[in-house]
Amino acid sequence: MINQHVKKFLGFVLPALVVFSALPVYASIDGQLDFGDSNQEVTELQTFLALDSEIYPEGLVTGYFGPLTQQAVQRFQAEHDIVSSGTPSTTGYGRVGPLTMAKINELMGENGTGGPEPDVRAPHIMNRAVSTTSTTATVSWTTNEDAESRVLYSTVFPFVYATAPSASDSAFDEANSVTITGLQPDTTYFYVMESVDFYGNTMLTVPTETFRTKP
Repeated sequence: MINQHVKKFLGFVLPALVVFSALPVYASIDGQLDFGDSNQEVTELQTFLALDSEIYPEGLVTGYFGPLTQQAVQRFQAEHDIVSSGTPSTTGYGRVGPLTMAKINELMGENGTGGPEPDVRAPHIMNRAVSTTSTTATVSWTTNEDAESRVLYSTVFPFVYATAPSASDSAFDEANSVTITGLQPDTTYFYVMESVDFYGNTMLTVPTETFRTKP
């Protein structure tokens, strides 16, 4: 069963097919996170926080827990009455400690009903390849489960995922191929691959990779 929080974040209207969401993520966070951390769980945290522009207006998903992420965590903690003052070392304000982690995982989709838990594992991205012409790029990869695919790209880095140009493949399958058109010749682009399974679990490639169009 997909709970009300998942419906809220994915924008589902049930019964219906899954609507492709810009940045959903529901893989649970298993460890506490603090300023200076850099790992996949920080990516999952940032992607989750970016769903609410009032919590994380910058929407940057970099995999690094910096000042903007800390401020977003503070807003999240205050909104959910976890803590609203102090420091990370005294009250946990601005870090993902046990209470904050539990609340985030609850909203990410853990149902707490005693029944079967929903799928909370994001697809694995494998076998990446890129081919380019002077104005196009085709990015392909495989996943370990059926998933929708998207590529976000920009000529600058870092870039805001929520507003970046993108191209997508809406088919749910394990072989993913996305073609980007209208590119500039002889130009370097930064890009991120995104795979989203049926339950909204998302995998993003971090760090951001690059390709260069042909002259």
